[in-house]
Amino acid sequence: MSRLLIIVPNRRRRRDGGSARFFASVALYLLQTFAAHPALATGQAPAGLLHPLEEAHLAGLRLVKRRREWLLGRWTAKHLVRMHLAHRGEQTLPDLAAIVIGTAANGAPYVALASSSSGSAAALMPLPLSLSLSHSGDRAFCALVAEPGVAVGADIERIEPRQAGFVEQFFTPAEQTAVAQAVAGQRQAITTAIWSAKEAVLKALRLGLRVDTRRLSCLPTFAPDAMGWWRLILDVHELSLSPTMRLHGRWRIDEGFVQTLAYAETGTDVA
Repeated sequence: MSRLLIIVPNRRRRRDGGSARFFASVALYLLQTFAAHPALATGQAPAGLLHPLEEAHLAGLRLVKRRREWLLGRWTAKHLVRMHLAHRGEQTLPDLAAIVIGTAANGAPYVALASSSSGSAAALMPLPLSLSLSHSGDRAFCALVAEPGVAVGADIERIEPRQAGFVEQFFTPAEQTAVAQAVAGQRQAITTAIWSAKEAVLKALRLGLRVDTRRLSCLPTFAPDAMGWWRLILDVHELSLSPTMRLHGRWRIDEGFVQTLAYAETGTDVA
């Protein structure tokens, strides 16, 4: 399944009388399971899926679980990139093997197109996309944004009980209060939503879980937008971000899983 999610841009007046516009974030996202192709569930690459560089990486993965997750992530991301190119109006779409999903030094995925099948990294042409991937259970969730200055973070988590002390160890006081005030039947979902939101935001900021998760607060709301997603109230002032940075977040529940999307927008002045 795939959808377009649109967040309306924020606007504010500049001191000189002009206007400052922050990007409208348009994300294309895709959710896939192992049912998408029979080979995925076995940890084997479907024919025509991988570039030689990716085949070499897969050969180094020994655990079947890791191979399955990695392949499902590539399957999902590559189909999403093709959907993006089609949405953009490209008449000729690249083969899946010509789309390379690599990993940058900061751990974030990136997208490149191979100009040949030689397997050389020098033959790769990076695409100006922000891509984020997440796995949980039998699902892979991927989102991309193609706007300059906008980074996306995506996360999916199965709703399930957490270990004792999890909330106290990783959540801010405000988040702990939100969990405590939730009715018993919703407590696991709220806990999962807050944790998933933290992961998505830290991915969008290209920080990952290298920072203390109590340095940001992610509070779920329950007012759906036109696309059926609920807004996240984000407070990241303790991360000392650029004053021009703007963050937006959405979350939803789908068949026992929480999905979250976060956008980090650097902001640009326009006349």
